[in-house]
Amino acid sequence: GVEGLFELGRAGLFGACLPTSAQGNCCRLLGAAGDLQPRMRGGCSDSMMGLELFEALHPEPTRCAGSTGQPPSVDGGDPGHVDIPLRPHTPSAMHAAAPTTPPARQQRRVVEMRRSTYVRVMEPAEGVLSSPSSVASMAKVVEPFVCGCFSACFAACVTHPVDLAKVRLQLFAVENAGRNVATPSLVSIWTSTIKESGVLALYDGLSASLMRQVFYGTSRLGLNRMFADYLAEREGCHATHLPFHLKVGSGLVSASIAVVLGTPFDVALVRMQSDMSKPLDQRRHYSSVFDALGQMVRTEGVSSLYTGLGPNILRGMSISVGQLSCYDQAKSVTMKWFGDTDPNHVSMPTQMASACIAGFAASVLSLPIDLIKCRLQDMTPLPDGTMPYRGLADCASKVLRKEGVLAFWTGFGPYFARLAPSSTIILITIEQIRPLYRQAFYEIQH
Repeated sequence: GVEGLFELGRAGLFGACLPTSAQGNCCRLLGAAGDLQPRMRGGCSDSMMGLELFEALHPEPTRCAGSTGQPPSVDGGDPGHVDIPLRPHTPSAMHAAAPTTPPARQQRRVVEMRRSTYVRVMEPAEGVLSSPSSVASMAKVVEPFVCGCFSACFAACVTHPVDLAKVRLQLFAVENAGRNVATPSLVSIWTSTIKESGVLALYDGLSASLMRQVFYGTSRLGLNRMFADYLAEREGCHATHLPFHLKVGSGLVSASIAVVLGTPFDVALVRMQSDMSKPLDQRRHYSSVFDALGQMVRTEGVSSLYTGLGPNILRGMSISVGQLSCYDQAKSVTMKWFGDTDPNHVSMPTQMASACIAGFAASVLSLPIDLIKCRLQDMTPLPDGTMPYRGLADCASKVLRKEGVLAFWTGFGPYFARLAPSSTIILITIEQIRPLYRQAFYEIQH
C-alpha cells in the first residue's frame, strides 16, 4: 500500500486520484514509512505533495508516459485504467530533487491497492473505495441496541400476564391491610381478572410495558454490550471471558443510565396493572400509557414521573448483574459442559442453561428491591393526607417490622415465573438474531 502511494506521486496522480479528505491520511502513512516529517508542510492539499514525497526518496524524478495530460492507453487503447509498475524505494537516497510541473488533475480514484506489482486506477463509475460504507459502520454501532430492543419487547409481550399477577400480589398486603384475607395465588388472580374484565384484561398496561422496554430495555441491553465489548477489547479477550468484576461494573453502569430513561414508563406500568384490583372509587382509569403520564403530570407534577427512582435504580442494577453479568459468567462455565469453544456460536443447551442460571440469580437479587419499588410507586395519601412511606429506607424498615424478612420475597413464584422466562427469551433471542442482523447489514461474504 505504501509503495503504491509512492508510485502515484511518481506518476503525478496522487492528488488526481485521491479526494482531498484522504490525502492527509496518505501523507501521514508515507511520513510514518520514511523520515519525512520535515517535508510534511501543512498536509497534502494538492497533488504536488504526493510528487514531492516520492522524489524525496528516489534519485530520478521519472515520470510515467502520458502524465502531461490524459493517462496512457493500455489494453487495446482503453483509457479507462492505467497499470503503473512499482519499483522499490530507497530511503537512504534522500536528496533535493527538482520537482517538475505536476500534470492536470485527472478525475479518477484508487479502488484497489495490491501488495503485488501493480496499482490499478479506475474511473469512479467502475468502483468505489474499499473502506467500509457509512451505512455498514452505523449498523455495527447500533447493533446491540436494535437486537436488545427487539428481544426486550418480544419478552414483554410473552410474559406480561405473569408480570401483572406479580404486581397485584406485591400490592395485595397494602390494599387489604387490617383484613383477614388469604393471599391469592397466581392462577386465582388470572381467574378473577378474566371473570371480571375478560381475557384482554391480562394485558392491562401492555402499552406502558412496551414503551418501558423501548427506553429501559433497549438502553440497558445495548449499553451493557457496548461497555462489555469495550472492556473486552481493552483486556484482549472475548466479553464472555472478562473478569467477573468487570462484567458487574458494565451491568451496574448500563442499568443506572437505562433506569433514568425508563422510570416514567415504569411508574405508569405499575399503576395501570394495579388499577383493576382497587375499589371502584380509587381507580385511576388510565386509557393508555400516554394518558397515564399526562394525568400524573397534571395532578401530581413532573416529579411524580420519577417516584421510586432510587429503588428502581437499585432494582435495575440487581437485575443487570443477575441477568447479564451472570449470563456471561454462566456461559463461560457451561461452554465447557457442552463442549463449545467459540463464544460467538454456542449451542442451544449452553444458551438455555446459562439463561436459566441468570434468571434465577436475577430473581433472588432483585425481588426485595422490586417489592419496595412497587409500593412506593403505587402509594396514595392516607386519610390524614400523609404518605404511607417517606422513602426507600422507611418502606424497607416498615416491611421488615410489620411483615418479617420473608415478606421481601413475597410473590417469588410469579416473579421467578416472569423473570426467568423473560431472561431466557431476551438472552436467547439476542443470540439468534445477532448473526442474522450482521449478515443483513455489515458482514459481506466475499
